Amino acid sequence: MPSVAESLKKELEEELKLSSEDLRSHAWYHGPLSRQEAEGLLQTDGDFLIRDSLSSPGDYVLTCVSSGQILHFKIITVTLRPRRGIFRVLYQLEQDQFNNIPALVRSYVGDKKPVSESSGAVIVNPVNRTVPLSVVRGRHESQRANKENRRSLRLADSSLLRNKDRFGSHPGNLDVLKEIPLHSAQSDSNLLSAVSAECSGSPEEPLPIPLSPIFRTGSDPVLRSKTQPVLPLDYGGNNALRGSDSQLHPKAPPKPIRVPSVLLPDPPEGSETYCELVPRAPVTSSRYVDTLKAEEKWRNRARATETTFGFLDAEKSPDTIPSGLAGFREPTPSGTDSSKIVYSELDKSKGVKAEKSRTLLLECVDHSRTSHCSPENPKISNFRMFNSTVNQRIIEIPEEEGDGFVRPQIQTTTSFQPRTFQSILLSLENKPLEPNALRKLKEIVSQRDCKESALHILREDCQEIRIWGVTKEQQRSMGAPSGLELILLPYGQQLRRDLLERHHLLSLGIAVDILGCTGTVAERAHTLHRIICLASELKDFAGDLFAFSAVMKALMLPQVTRLEQTWQVLRQTHTDSAIAFHKQLKPALRDLDECLSVPSANDIVVPHILPVIKALEGEDDWAGAVEDSCGRLLRVLQAARSYADNAGLYNNNAESKLEGFVPQPELREAFKTEFSLRMFWGSKGATAEQAERYKKFDQILNVLSQKLEPETQRNRLASSIH
Repeated sequence: MPSVAESLKKELEEELKLSSEDLRSHAWYHGPLSRQEAEGLLQTDGDFLIRDSLSSPGDYVLTCVSSGQILHFKIITVTLRPRRGIFRVLYQLEQDQFNNIPALVRSYVGDKKPVSESSGAVIVNPVNRTVPLSVVRGRHESQRANKENRRSLRLADSSLLRNKDRFGSHPGNLDVLKEIPLHSAQSDSNLLSAVSAECSGSPEEPLPIPLSPIFRTGSDPVLRSKTQPVLPLDYGGNNALRGSDSQLHPKAPPKPIRVPSVLLPDPPEGSETYCELVPRAPVTSSRYVDTLKAEEKWRNRARATETTFGFLDAEKSPDTIPSGLAGFREPTPSGTDSSKIVYSELDKSKGVKAEKSRTLLLECVDHSRTSHCSPENPKISNFRMFNSTVNQRIIEIPEEEGDGFVRPQIQTTTSFQPRTFQSILLSLENKPLEPNALRKLKEIVSQRDCKESALHILREDCQEIRIWGVTKEQQRSMGAPSGLELILLPYGQQLRRDLLERHHLLSLGIAVDILGCTGTVAERAHTLHRIICLASELKDFAGDLFAFSAVMKALMLPQVTRLEQTWQVLRQTHTDSAIAFHKQLKPALRDLDECLSVPSANDIVVPHILPVIKALEGEDDWAGAVEDSCGRLLRVLQAARSYADNAGLYNNNAESKLEGFVPQPELREAFKTEFSLRMFWGSKGATAEQAERYKKFDQILNVLSQKLEPETQRNRLASSIH
């Protein structure tokens, strides 16, 4: 059977094996250790330990030795509540804040930073405990229990013995007290017990009357009575004082001096309960412009994340100047500082290019130290200074110096505006699927080469996805340099929805091109051949996998795949296209949808972002085994990370691919999303609800498909069997 020492040693080892983030796993943490015991463990300068605060449960105290003096620092606990039901606890001494106590200790020991500026104490050597925390807690509990027992005994010894018999108008018998003259304003709760007189020597020996530690109520004073002889007790209770008796003092003495019921000894000079900590922000020696940029960055970040932290949202008072402005503050002749800082930023309005500079207004009384704001100063040599009639200096900060964090503009409405779209192919108030417009559109598309059409689609996709042609102002409003990053952010939801809309409309446009061909079967087969070639060019030549998947989606729509005669003629007249479609394009699309193979970013301009968008919008079908679904989701997330990391490379590929390309206005309009909205649903129906639009157009495709190849009785029977 193991001994007690071995059991304690094993328990200590188990505690020290816990996670390093767990406070119990560190031997320098001593739990509920008293101040006196902690001071007894520390000997040399640099020794330290962490213990629980006995006066403030839940807090921690850093006890250390500095210059031969033992210091106690109560660690500050900061609780952040960004939103209801969510909170975060940080620990701080004076400057830096940490997620836990071990991180705080590692930082101060490793960097040898002073615990406080006033004391300059540095912690170096941890004083480790040799027993588990259960022993320390047990010892603390026993000490507290002993104190409670001693206190209860003292209270019992000093309590008054009262007679429980009360009758008539008499307040009651005091059967253990002799007749003692009562002073004015003295209540029966402050009468003195005669137990001490029993233990004393002769009754004639004068004894000081102690203060009554109990039975003090309301505003009852605690009396310091003069020395009076204590007479033998009257156990019979015959001489007990009553309210109606005339045995009270005939004349009330002067009102006694009030003194506190609990007399605490005065602390010795220079000693404090805890050494004082002055929390402050970290001091940085940055330039004045850097200070402004940092302040603006954190203030805008606090607003962007909708935090409710008081120390972030609170605006500084006009007479408060950051520490980084030391070189710009100018004293008045009297030596007082009357500088004020006022920030003003021009509001940005939609459609108007915003101002690229911010102004800083410094109101100074004395301009004796103008060297800080002169053009000769290298730090602000590019500032322009202006004097005004009210002793003001206005310093204009250029764009390269003043640009900081700007809150992204969250897009809540679609970027497609069919009502305001100026078309050169459609009339102002067009109807859905106008025959003349369809005929003209078919002529425009069929007369162009597939590579040229692929480049037109690529150009529009790059602009819609915001890969290419994104200005600095657009990047600032997005909060990201590319749309490939924006679609992965929470506030990029509207862009994701717009891209899903564009992808579906591209598919519908291809389907209309096939099903709208009312000529012979050979003509429809030729149209299929041209669209398969377009899909191949989008994948291999243009590198637009987004449009490639849209074209393949149209080719695999049920309204298109049911055209058996058309596909049969395609295999007979355009065998290569039919083989490429079934053997190359369809397997490639399946691998892209499953993210089994992500093509190299060097050969791609627009990656296959459709699975990522569907996963983020919850529109993907995760049917199948759980293992397969989880594996696919992991591959989709890895692909999304790859797209965001290579956003710059995709932009370079788009610039090289579209360099020197001049789009044709009519063909460019044919691949715009606003044109498809107007073309398919008319000028009035283009703004209807998406689900309603899609449902009606699906019915139109069914009718067009039935007109091209009516379903025979044999086909109906076969479809019912299948």
